Amino acid sequence: MMTGVVSALMVVAGGACAIAGYVVGAWRQRQAMEMEIEGDFVDSRERFLDLLETLRDEQSRDNRPN
Repeated sequence: MMTGVVSALMVVAGGACAIAGYVVGAWRQRQAMEMEIEGDFVDSRERFLDLLETLRDEQSRDNRPN
């Protein structure tokens, strides 16, 4: 009887560890995806601002008469 109780506790503990591992893994994967998306947004915004700055500089250097 004692062996059965210990065995049942081991099964429950194993299941709890499996669920905890899944939850932690899913959370870390979600965090990584959010960071990647946020990083892409920041990079694209910086590229856009650089492009605007370049266009502004080119227009100010244009000395041709209209």
